[in-house]
Parts: sequence; C-alpha cells; structure tokens
Amino acid sequence: MKVYVVDEQGAQRLAESLDGVDPAECKLVWVDVKDPSLEERKYLRDFFDLHPLAAEAPLETETVPRVTEFNGHILAIWNMLRDVRETEKLEVTSLYMILGDNFLISAHVEDIREIDTMFKKLRGETEARHDHPAFFLYTIMNISTEEWFPMVEGLKIAPGAEAEVSAFWPVERPARWSAETPHLYRLVLELRDGADVSLAFQASAVHLIPK
Repeated sequence: MKVYVVDEQGAQRLAESLDGVDPAECKLVWVDVKDPSLEERKYLRDFFDLHPLAAEAPLETETVPRVTEFNGHILAIWNMLRDVRETEKLEVTSLYMILGDNFLISAHVEDIREIDTMFKKLRGETEARHDHPAFFLYTIMNISTEEWFPMVEGLKIAPGAEAEVSAFWPVERPARWSAETPHLYRLVLELRDGADVSLAFQASAVHLIPK
C-alpha cells in the first residue's frame, strides 16, 4: 500500500499505511493498492465509508472503461495498455479508481508504472502542488494516454463506408532499418465508435527503409 496525504495546512507526506490518518482532517488522501485482498478492500470500505459494490468489486480486466456513481463517490475503471514484446501483442490491464471529495483509491492487479512514476515525483517534492483528488485521477489517465498516443490523427469514416487513407507523421532522428540494424517501430491503430468509445486496437511492427 502506498499513501499520499495532504493535511488541512497543506503539508504533505508519504506513508505505507493509513495509520494515524483521519480523512476529515485532510485535503487529500490517495491510497494505491496492488492486488488487495478482500479483507483489505473491506478495510478501505469502512475507512472511507464506501459503497460495498465499489469497494469489494473483483479486480477483473474490463472490456471497456466505465464509470459508476455512488453516494459521495464514483468508481471509474480505466484500461491501461501494455506492450508485450515477447508476443508482440497489445494487452490491457484494468485500473480501478474510487474518487471522493477528498480521497482517491487506485487498485490494480499488475504493476502500473505510471502510478509508480507519480509517487516517485511526489517523494521528491518539498511541498504539495495539488490537493484535489480529481487532479491525480486525470493525470493518471492523461499520462497513460499520452504514452501511447502522443500524436492523434482523427480519421472519420461513415458506418458501412469504405475509404483509403494516407497519413504522414514526422519522425525525429529515425532509426532506419537495415540488415545490420533491423530496427522496428510499433504502429498502433485504434477503432472508436461515434461516442468516442474505444472498440479495438491493432498493433503492427513496421520499419523505415532509407530512400
């Protein structure tokens, strides 16, 4: 368990448990847990007065992200992309986040390096720059998206229609393919519906050949 706390005076601290933490006396309490047991989830339920359906939901991989609203908090399930280079496949692991007025709980089965990076940065700060849990929820989502889609090319095709599309992206200092240095890039295509909900991903290995 990793805990980040900002008290009413704006002082911050990192901890490995909720011992001595009173949410009523804090501007922000962020708890990150990896593969929590049912007992740990019940402990968080009682500590933050969570709805049982939010606190005790099994941490399974969801097919699409979703948000469920409860009294005083929401449950947001966000899919994190993972590039498995051994199999050259793009896989998904789900991140469960419970957002309240002054708290955020993030729970996951696998390591989430985006969250690990955020805690490392918080450890190096001398004062709290942000104390609203929604900022941290947004940052997690934004970092995970920007890592995979630093450039976005929107191509809209009507349902049932066919189209041939050419797209061009600049590559700074490209590593070109050759027999001596067979460097490959990974191209990821995402299919979304009219509501901008992600439906599918397709990853391919591509190479750049010098002219």
